[in-house]
Amino acid sequence: MKNFIIASVLGLTMLTSTELFAQCSYTQSGNLSSTISFSSIINCPNGDVVLDNMNSNPAGDGKVIFDSDVTLNSLTVNFANGNKPVEFIIPAGVTVTITTNLTFIGQPDKGKTLTVYGTLIVGNTLDFGSVQFEIDGTGTIDASAIIGADAVTCSGPQSDGTCPLVTAGSCDDGGNGFCGADVLPIVLTYFDSKSTNHGVELKWGTASEENNDYFTIERSANGSHFEKITTVSGAGTHTGNLDYTYFDKSPLKGRSYYRLSQTDFDGTTVYFDILAVDYTTVKEVSVYPNPANILDMLTIQTGADSDEDIELSIYGSTGELLKSEVVHGSGAVTIQNDLCAGFYTLQVRSGQVVISTRLVVQ
Repeated sequence: MKNFIIASVLGLTMLTSTELFAQCSYTQSGNLSSTISFSSIINCPNGDVVLDNMNSNPAGDGKVIFDSDVTLNSLTVNFANGNKPVEFIIPAGVTVTITTNLTFIGQPDKGKTLTVYGTLIVGNTLDFGSVQFEIDGTGTIDASAIIGADAVTCSGPQSDGTCPLVTAGSCDDGGNGFCGADVLPIVLTYFDSKSTNHGVELKWGTASEENNDYFTIERSANGSHFEKITTVSGAGTHTGNLDYTYFDKSPLKGRSYYRLSQTDFDGTTVYFDILAVDYTTVKEVSVYPNPANILDMLTIQTGADSDEDIELSIYGSTGELLKSEVVHGSGAVTIQNDLCAGFYTLQVRSGQVVISTRLVVQ
């Protein structure tokens, strides 16, 4: 089978805006007095998730457990004011990845609300808001920035097995010691990506560094399981802006994820942002004949690499999907035109890159 994408004498439109993530929500009715799994109330991979009216009965025994690895674009938890908060539990061996922000809102009565035995990774900001959190567990919490932690308490140091190891690019705990000495003195100013015809360019910058040994770039096809692709030496201790660049010459086709981490000379590592990147090898597109006659054979051609999957779709004038097929490989794709006379839209998608054009059948 062949790869394809479309252009025509009538014009070419290319949309490369970032993906509109799925919007998913769950509203709790009544007090929660049992343990439920996150997957039982939300099945929204890579989505923007909102949990509303989360509360326990006065005993505070309502719990939500993350029973398997999950990656979300964002997660917002709204606690019901005045009630005991629901406890969120990440068991050992489970990684919860929030690509952008994890936000807690509300004024519940103080109680244990977050227990981490596994790993919680927040690509941008972990915002505890004004919730009086009690934290427990022996796992790790990694975030680019932590705010609103002045009302957060742990029942003991991590070495006693009652408080997770917290690492962050910046952390505001109001001086209560929640962040402790594990906050790395690396101020990350940006982490950006750019897809080109030859690969993916990654750039990041720091405003200051202290005891910075090296950075690590990891890549993932699903946002959960990452593999190291390179390390970049840090500046040790440095005050002032520094910029770094890495070019991935063999990126994954379609959508993939890049994660940046930093390691101190003592081996302590903190994770920063996660980027979703769309990469396509489509170089040029043509379709002919156009206008086409009924029963003509339509030829669609692209310069994409042979290992890239590309989806071809044909829509009617009112937006209804008439044909859809995934093809592989470069070269020409020939399809039978069995459309009636009229105007159609031919659309090609690779990851979140979409190219569309008008097709006229006469």
